[in-house]
Amino acid sequence: MAVDCVRMRDRSRRVHHAQERREARSERKRRPRPNCREAVKRAEARAEDLEKKSKSRRLTFAPMSGSYLSSVAYSAAQGALWFTNTSSRSGVVCLIASAQETEGAKSSESLPSCQEITPYTTAHMTFMFAGGDLGGASPKSSCHLPFKEAPETKEDKTP
Repeated sequence: MAVDCVRMRDRSRRVHHAQERREARSERKRRPRPNCREAVKRAEARAEDLEKKSKSRRLTFAPMSGSYLSSVAYSAAQGALWFTNTSSRSGVVCLIASAQETEGAKSSESLPSCQEITPYTTAHMTFMFAGGDLGGASPKSSCHLPFKEAPETKEDKTP
């Protein structure tokens, strides 16, 4: 009889454990499964956020450069600028060069020129002028080449 009691206890334990396993399985089945479409939408939203954050932002030229070198090539109707980004910032610099007479009021503006700038690097930018305007606006002997920020477009301003 003692053996039968032990068997009965073992059997009741097995039955009890089996019943617990069945309940756990049915509970798992009742839990709502994540909707794949929602998960994909969340992942796409995260990717868009990361893409927006990774877009280069516009930098201003003045506080970054300090000293710079500039030149004008009359035969090619081009201006050039070399400067070093002495800051830890990175982004895009967009400038317009203006070839001016040092004593007169004649000047010629270049097309905007943009370049991606990384921290602590030297950059070289080229500016394109209209050939006839450049020769007439600034004689070769007395040309001054100041730079100004290119205006932002609507696309630049969107967050």
